[in-house]
Amino acid sequence: MLEPFFQRNGIYGPTQASLWLACMRKGGKPVDGRTHDNPEGLTTVTGKWAGAFASRMSTGNLACEIKMDRDARRSTLEKLVFLSAYHLVGTVHGGITMGEVAQKHADEAGQLCRELASFVRYTLSVSLFSGIDERLEAYAQKMEFLPTALTDFEFRNGYFYRYTKMAGTRITPAGIKVQVPDTTPTHTEYLLLAQERGLIHQSLLNSV
Repeated sequence: MLEPFFQRNGIYGPTQASLWLACMRKGGKPVDGRTHDNPEGLTTVTGKWAGAFASRMSTGNLACEIKMDRDARRSTLEKLVFLSAYHLVGTVHGGITMGEVAQKHADEAGQLCRELASFVRYTLSVSLFSGIDERLEAYAQKMEFLPTALTDFEFRNGYFYRYTKMAGTRITPAGIKVQVPDTTPTHTEYLLLAQERGLIHQSLLNSV
């Protein structure tokens, strides 16, 4: 999630791409995120240089749709939900692959995806496209060879956990106590379970 970074650094309207593909090694052939349900692919781009970017993608036989800002943002946030949910579930279950998460723990991953998508809807006022469970599960199956790990924590799971840390009793300027709920309790539960098992350090949770 780069929006907070852009805001802090005064970056407005950059060309942004949401890449739904994978490349296992430098110089290797990338695997496109086309699935049976989405043969057109999921990668999107928006901004001044969107056309040039899409053209370069096509030379590598990679799908890329040029979108208006609103739909491109939806795609970016959906990728955030996917990475945060599937990597977290996979890490908690021993660092299994994306394919194993989709095959053995689809219910858990789906529940977590729905929770994070709900957070996006009510916190950022962005509704993701319908059919998110099936779409993300199909993408995970396509990328079945990818290992799971909690990398780039600040920009992925840390984005949601930052709001979790705001939960608790707060006092308004008028002196009234209010109880702020955890907006992503399942996500928090999985993160704390990973911390208990020594998969992530407490300092990482404290860093966001």
